Amino acid sequence: AESFGFHIKGGREENSPIYISHVTPYGVAWEHGELRKGDQLLSVNGVSVENEYLETAVRLLKQAQGMVKLVVQYSPQDLIEMENHFDQ
Repeated sequence: AESFGFHIKGGREENSPIYISHVTPYGVAWEHGELRKGDQLLSVNGVSVENEYLETAVRLLKQAQGMVKLVVQYSPQDLIEMENHFDQ
């Protein structure tokens, strides 16, 4: 999802929620100021991505035209657990 200025990780295949792993400085998401590393991505334009494969979320983001509505949830503890999961 680089065109929106952020990267995502996780997904059903990783037994992990999909979450924002990086926000590109000066990118669209960074300038908007609402997304941050560790946000769990819950839906894209009203379509739930909870318990979905990463590819599903990537496809929805790539298909999005113009304004995109993302629903996210921030949980610092979950971020620590997810980063530990991916570092192993």
